[in-house]
Amino acid sequence: MRRVSIRRYVLALACALVAQGTATSVLERSLAEIFSRADVVVYGEVVATDTEVVDDQIRTRVEIEVERDMGGAGDGTGGDAVDGPAGEPGDDVRTMTFLAGQTPSGRTTVVDDVPLLARGDRILVAWYRDEGLVSPIVGVWQGLWRLSENGLVDLNGRVLGVDDGSITLGGVERDVATVLDAIEAALGDSDEVRLDDRVSISDRDASEDAAPDAWTPRRTPRRTPIRTPKPTSRRTPRSRARRTPPSP
Repeated sequence: MRRVSIRRYVLALACALVAQGTATSVLERSLAEIFSRADVVVYGEVVATDTEVVDDQIRTRVEIEVERDMGGAGDGTGGDAVDGPAGEPGDDVRTMTFLAGQTPSGRTTVVDDVPLLARGDRILVAWYRDEGLVSPIVGVWQGLWRLSENGLVDLNGRVLGVDDGSITLGGVERDVATVLDAIEAALGDSDEVRLDDRVSISDRDASEDAAPDAWTPRRTPRRTPIRTPKPTSRRTPRSRARRTPPSP
């Protein structure tokens, strides 16, 4: 009951900030907290995005074709997605809805820190099932990693890896299959691998009193006014006529 109340508060706060167009920041979370709070944890490919206006509010639906379903707090299921007939790709498609995006007509709602996904993105994502969140991703952006040539990378460019039995940001072993296996084992309460419970503070501001996954106004450093010196006028010295001595 408390969790639902917090999420309603977060939604109201986020909507107010969207309306104001306020720069925002979120509370940084550890990997252990991100995955333990998620209702759904999957790895797959974005196969479609669709943006429309509903009740004068922009909504973007992102469809993900699941390759691996690692479960979550919502259902507790895990494992690989089931393939379709005759070995065809799996037909397990999940949908996330964001209250942000750009419509074909050009109308746009952009919220700081909310990721914009595109068709073809291969991602690992941990998200809430709740409808009506500006971003369903746990920690707004923190529960999302895109596949790159370096591995699974978050919005801050940090690579997800495994180091000495711990899944952590910047881990030495960054092979995607190895990382996914480790996450699935950790979510299955394995004793051999665990999720890092340390908070890695990034360059984003994070308030200790911030509501979970909420946006708080970003602190703006005080600017010292630059004083431009007033131009000084230079006086041109008057030329004095030379006196010619009288002739003898």
